[in-house]
Amino acid sequence: MLNRKPIFINSFQRGGSNILTNLLRSHPAVCSAHDLELQRSFKGNRLLEPRWRVLLKIICRDLPLRIAIGQDFFSPRLHLQRKPVPRWLRAHIDRRLYQSRFPGRHNLALQYREPFVPYTNNELENCRILLKGNNGLVFLADLFSEMYPDATFFALVRNGLALCESWTRRGIKAEQAAQTYNTIASQMLEYSRRIKNYHIFRFEDLMLKPQETLIRLYQLADLDIKDVKNICLQDKASTGTDGKRRFVAPEAEDRKLLWYSLEDFPKHFRADVNCNQISKLNNNDRERFLSLAAPTMEQLGYAVDSTAVNY
Repeated sequence: MLNRKPIFINSFQRGGSNILTNLLRSHPAVCSAHDLELQRSFKGNRLLEPRWRVLLKIICRDLPLRIAIGQDFFSPRLHLQRKPVPRWLRAHIDRRLYQSRFPGRHNLALQYREPFVPYTNNELENCRILLKGNNGLVFLADLFSEMYPDATFFALVRNGLALCESWTRRGIKAEQAAQTYNTIASQMLEYSRRIKNYHIFRFEDLMLKPQETLIRLYQLADLDIKDVKNICLQDKASTGTDGKRRFVAPEAEDRKLLWYSLEDFPKHFRADVNCNQISKLNNNDRERFLSLAAPTMEQLGYAVDSTAVNY
């Protein structure tokens, strides 16, 4: 395989995976796919790329999988186990993932070795690629663990009520949110039991203990923290105690790059973000979600009480 020791992040949509991603790709030995989201390496980015480019990716990259396997293989909406992939298609997937690390005109990823100093192509060739798969793409871990026995997997989980608030705010019903939460979290737990290098992290621990979490991340990924001079994070709005969403930097700019020292990066995080978000969830949605998802939350280590805002 062309990719050596790749790193995969599994998460829920709106689960905080961008933070985990940025911590990992702040290491100079790690680079991300230029669109980061796993499915976009095969399906393109409809929002940012011209139509002809998206269509070309679908025809050359995604369609062979759909025809050969009979599944929308790289769809985050497909919450099912993926079918077996023949050797020639594994080579196709590996090659496309390898190519995705190199920048192009539509590269919006953080491909910086240090503050605003981009990687050279030679450095990108030797980096460990980092890829993120949310929701249904979690089910690809079986395939990737077979393709890459040296891969590292990080699954990021989060208090289900915070996710429920985020999803219902975007029009998803609480029952559907609970079903998605149960399906994805159960699969993560199963993988952690049977895939050698599959590790579950909690979003709340990342918020409360960022430095400890960073050290553990790098240790599990076999990355030397001594090689890191700066941590680069993206500014995204989060919910405050008054219910309003604010950015970290005074200049409100979505996904603005913020560079920190190893000592200062914890100030980027807000320990109360979950509580603030959960407090906005109405009681009916809270009850419907917990009636279906409370056992899964408890399996992940979340105590479910009358308010269920605790970590």
